[in-house]
Amino acid sequence: WAIDNIEVNVGPAAVSPLGGTTASVTPAGIVLNWTGGNGPFLVQGKLGVTDAWIDLKTTAERSAKIPLAGFNRFFRVKSE
Repeated sequence: WAIDNIEVNVGPAAVSPLGGTTASVTPAGIVLNWTGGNGPFLVQGKLGVTDAWIDLKTTAERSAKIPLAGFNRFFRVKSE
C-alpha cells in the first residue's frame, strides 16, 4: 500500500496542511485517517503507479473507509 497526501489546494482562506495519514486494513476494507487540511476532503485511488487517479469518496470527516479492490492500490487525500 502507498499513500500520497502531498497535494494541498491553497485558496484565499487559511489552509492547514494535511499530515499524519495512517492506514489500517480491516476485513471490510482499508481505513484511512489523517490530520489537518480543510474539508471537504477527496479520497482518490489508483491501481498502478502510472494509472490516472480515480475519485473514491468525498467526506467532511478526517477518515474514510474504502472497500478493497485488487491487490495493489495507491491512495491520496486532497483537501478542498
